[in-house]
Formats: sequence, C-alpha cells, structure tokens
Amino acid sequence: MGKNNYVTQDTSVTGVGTTTSAGKMSPQYLLTTSISDELRIASNLRSKVIGIALKDRGAILPAGHSANAAYWFEGSSGNWISSSWYLSELPAWVVEFNNKKLPQEYLKTPWTTLLPIEQYIESTPDDTPYEDVYAGETKPVFPHNFHLLGPQNYEFIKYSPAGNVLTKEFALAAMKAEELGKDEFTDILAVSFSSPDYIGHQFGTHAIETQDNYLRLDRDLADFISKIEAYVGKANVLFFLTADHAAIPNVKFLQDQQIPAGIFNVAGVSDSLNKFLNSEYGAQKWVLAFDNDQVYLDYTILEKNKIELREISTEIAKFLMKFDGVASVLTAEDLTRNEYTFGIRSLIQKGFYPKRSGDVILILEPGLVEYKIKGTTHGAGYTYDTHVPLLFYGWKINKGSYTGHVDITDIAPTLSQILHIQPPSGATGKVIEYVLTNSR
Repeated sequence: MGKNNYVTQDTSVTGVGTTTSAGKMSPQYLLTTSISDELRIASNLRSKVIGIALKDRGAILPAGHSANAAYWFEGSSGNWISSSWYLSELPAWVVEFNNKKLPQEYLKTPWTTLLPIEQYIESTPDDTPYEDVYAGETKPVFPHNFHLLGPQNYEFIKYSPAGNVLTKEFALAAMKAEELGKDEFTDILAVSFSSPDYIGHQFGTHAIETQDNYLRLDRDLADFISKIEAYVGKANVLFFLTADHAAIPNVKFLQDQQIPAGIFNVAGVSDSLNKFLNSEYGAQKWVLAFDNDQVYLDYTILEKNKIELREISTEIAKFLMKFDGVASVLTAEDLTRNEYTFGIRSLIQKGFYPKRSGDVILILEPGLVEYKIKGTTHGAGYTYDTHVPLLFYGWKINKGSYTGHVDITDIAPTLSQILHIQPPSGATGKVIEYVLTNSR
C-alpha cells in the first residue's frame, strides 16, 4: 500500500526500443534488493537475470536493480521494449523477435473457446450482466474478433490468451539468445504472465473467458516447462509459480446470490470528509488525496494552521467510522505505535511505510470494493484477494503437498536458502521448511 506501490515513470531514464513514455520506467522506487539482486551480488555479477512481462512492473520488480535486462510490451507499437536503466539499445535478438510481428498475426485469429462451450460448467453463462465488453463489442460473448475491433490495436493482446503465448515465446527466445543455464552460474528468468490479470478484471472470476484463459495457460506453461527442461536439462532448473493477488467474484453476481457485497461510495465519503474538515477546522484543502482506502493530508496546511497531525487524524478516523461499509479505521500513529500480529490489521501494517502511506487508512467490510460493477478488482486483505497458489517444481524438489499456512513473502527466503545466498534486504518472510525437508 502507498503512493508508489507500482513502478512509475522515471524522468532520468529513456526508453529503449521506443520513443514514447512507456519506456521511461525503472525500479527507482524499489527500496530493497530483490532475490535477483542478491544472486547477482553473490555470483560477482556472473549470474544473468532477465525479467519479462507484458506489464512494465511485472518485468522490472522481479528483475530488480541490477538485472541484465527487463523487457515489457508496448501496446501502441506491438513491440517488446526496455529502458536505459538496463540497456543502451535492444539486443539483436529482440529486434529480430519484434520484426516477426507476432501480435499482428495473433490478432487475426478470433478468440474462441478451447473446448466445446457447453463443457464450461464451472463458469457462469457466456452472456451475463457481470462482464465488461471490449471496446467495439456490444456483448461479452464468444467469439471475440479482435481483427474487426482494431487490427492495429495491439493492446488487445494483453486482454486475450494470445498475450500468454507471446510472453512464453519471447521468454524462450530470451533463454536461448542469452544462453541462460548454460554455465556453472545460476541464472534467473523471471516471467510474469499478465493476461490473466487483464482478462480477470475485464470479465470477472467466473466468466467462461477466464476459465478458457486458464485452460490455455495450463497448456502454455506445460510447453514452456518442457522446452526449458530440454534446453538446460531437467535436473538443472527450478520453477516456482505464484500470483501477486487473487480477486473477489463480481459484486453484482454476489448480490444476486444474496451474499453481502457492493460498491463503496468513496467519492461520496471523500466529499463528506472534506465538508466535515472545513466545518471543524476552516475552509482549506486539508486532504491531498483519498486513494487506495487511504487519506493523505497536506502537512504544509496543517503546519500553517498549527493543527497537530495526531489530533486531526484521530478526528478523521472517528468521522469515517460512522459510514456504512467501514469495518475499521487506523491512523498512521496506530500503525507506528502498535504491533498487530494477526488479521487484516497485521496485513495493513506489513504494507505500511510512513513516507509513502496515508495518514488514515480504511478497512472496508468484506465484499466491498471501490469500483468495478462489471468484471472484478482486488486490493483487500480478505481471503478472496490474498489466497493464491504456490508451487515449486524441478531441481531438488520432491513430489508432495502442504496444507499449512504459508505467506508469499516466504518465497524469497526459501529460494535464498536453496541457492545459499543472502535473502533480499527487506525480506520479512520465513523459510518454508516443508519445501526443504522434502527436497532431494
């Protein structure tokens, strides 16, 4: 949580492979090392690290500060690009890959279901009011003819299973061109498949499109794994797979099943808060932003009017607790002075960073979101947003399963232990002992 929870534009860098602002990205706001950085340091920079994703942040954050390269997809051109943080120019193999114009070819093929549509019994019907539509379509139904919607709009790649195929093919090309895994030093190929996120937001968790995408992704991953094993040897590669978040089912769908859910009117609450503060403290723009369930106050105005941060934060917390849908309110002082060891307050505290986080933080009731009446979104600390898969496979890993509690923050310490390197500087998780005790 915080103002810079995503990669943002870095004006000190230039795009590589593009002249647009899409290339002005870097890990400038990542304050700690990544597992990739630690591997690079431990190997005296002889290990290679490549980050790949349709999204810039999906490529940059896992790759870290010291990666050999991070590549992401530019929808306006249909090309893979990077920034001067990592490279001065695109390698010849990337230029060659871009010149194949695969996105243009992929968009010529309509998206139809992999299986007969009547077999998608785990999904809601194809035409429901819970799904969003592509620009140019009137209904969210198969087939999706992207070539009719905008043949040169490569953004559609992100919102279709073709995005997974493109990511896979580019990652395999990177592996071969960079000869990853071909010497005695461990390399990292960090790949994020971003299309499930785009498709999930668009159609929701229970749409046929979402199910079909995962059926196709399963095949893509099988092909990806088998080709990597063939290239470096099955005994020489370790895979782990997880997700950065899950998602709530469409809130209108939940409401129709008489399950508590809905849209929290953050704009109305923000307006009421501003009126309350003006009434109590005078007409000023006390709130800089009300974003991501957080209230950011203007310290300059507080100081000018001799208003104590603790005082006004406490009053704001009391005021916000009056609204339906607000489960709890925490102030920055609460999170600084107290230690929360379990539950949502603990998750909020783990994501709290005083220099970036808000001064007052809301915790909404389960089932409430700030937007997305169609499709879905995420961002809460409840299980529907935080329960994600975690799989390890390959080098040193035996067959098995574990049903105990594991945090995603445990991945980096566990990998560090397996690789005999330092954990990332900001690591807060623990080693997953089950993975190690059941490893070969």
